[in-house]
Amino acid sequence: MTVSTPLLEKVRVVERSRLGVFLFTLFTAIVFGVLIAWLPLMSAAATVLAPFVIILVYLEPLVGIGLMLFAAPWGALENVFLGAGLLDSGQLLFLLTIAVWLLRSALARKIVLRKATIVLPLAIFLGVAAVSLLDAASLTAGLTELVKWIEIAVVALVVTDLCTTIDERPAGRITGFLSREGGWRILVALILVGGTSQALIGIWQFALRGSGPEHFQIAGGPFFRAYGTFEQPNPFGGFVSWIAALGVGAAAGEAMHWFAVKKIDRYRFFWFLFVLAASISAALGLVFSWSRGAWLGFAAGMAVFLFFW
Repeated sequence: MTVSTPLLEKVRVVERSRLGVFLFTLFTAIVFGVLIAWLPLMSAAATVLAPFVIILVYLEPLVGIGLMLFAAPWGALENVFLGAGLLDSGQLLFLLTIAVWLLRSALARKIVLRKATIVLPLAIFLGVAAVSLLDAASLTAGLTELVKWIEIAVVALVVTDLCTTIDERPAGRITGFLSREGGWRILVALILVGGTSQALIGIWQFALRGSGPEHFQIAGGPFFRAYGTFEQPNPFGGFVSWIAALGVGAAAGEAMHWFAVKKIDRYRFFWFLFVLAASISAALGLVFSWSRGAWLGFAAGMAVFLFFW
């Protein structure tokens, strides 16, 4: 039996391809093995996870937003254990997500800046904040805070585009990781898990630890204001307040769905329990922060929610 030359050539190509994949895998394994053995534990873990995170965010940039919101509150704790740096994991995930969004836009040969209502008030605020820097006690600290607000405006534009893209996807078909049916739950779940982790830390600090910074003590009693990993109760209170509001909104949405269809399926029931538990945890963290400003903010948010409901 004679084998044709083109067939033999195809076999050789496949063999070379397999050999290339094997050598690349072996090289990658050796590099990662050396890095894991040489680097400190946290750095080694980050090195191993980084490629997977990059691939995940490239396939679905909204997952990068969710991971950023999960990681950002832990920035202060990272500085304690890893030392203060220019960028923490939240900032790195922000830059990665924006870079992926720009890359995908470049490949599509268009950058879409969709209308986002929040951008105008943010622009006005940024203008006033920029003028206030002229008389700032610390120009460096002022610029740092201004950059954070610029990042919020950028995230608003990017999220508006990515969420509109999800709405435009065909029903029943998954593009990337998020589909029109289940994509929102993945993103909301990432946000709620990050918020719940902070709320649980705050609950422990308030009622279970039994000690804390003296200036956080409440009326000289056994309780201390919750502050999570934020190092301060007020930003912690602000964070868990919108986590609680998001959880309340998601739980109310499920209740409205059940009322409309007169049917409760198991999957959506467990989702309802999850968002309800997250909103209760965040609400407790909000109360335990003893932040009156955060209380007022949450009350105002709930008033607007009930008005439109």
